[in-house]
Amino acid sequence: MKNYVLLIVIIFLIIGCNKKHKEDIVGLYEVDKVPWELSNKEIYYYLELHENDVYKLKKLNGDSLKGHWYISSEEKDSIIIKFEFDNNYIVGKLKGSALLFKEPNVFDHNFSNWLYIKTNK
Repeated sequence: MKNYVLLIVIIFLIIGCNKKHKEDIVGLYEVDKVPWELSNKEIYYYLELHENDVYKLKKLNGDSLKGHWYISSEEKDSIIIKFEFDNNYIVGKLKGSALLFKEPNVFDHNFSNWLYIKTNK
């Protein structure tokens, strides 16, 4: 009987470990300081960085853009991250809880760059 209980516990542990948890996301960032004239347009509001080097940019309506990211270099107080998708890329600078894209944003051309702030949503 004890062996059956142990087997059932192991099965539930395996099933539970295969589910996606919030801890799988390295960081969740929310767009900050959107100009009011763009606030009603469909922009990418959320950026998820996952441990498996995959990122997702999500719009409020649920659409998303998916690609790969990696750390390009590390500076004294910041990390340079390269985001790749569809044979294109953009470089962001992560400093503290802020992620700033310095170059024109290839994800959304309505604004030259976006500032994302880490959130716990």
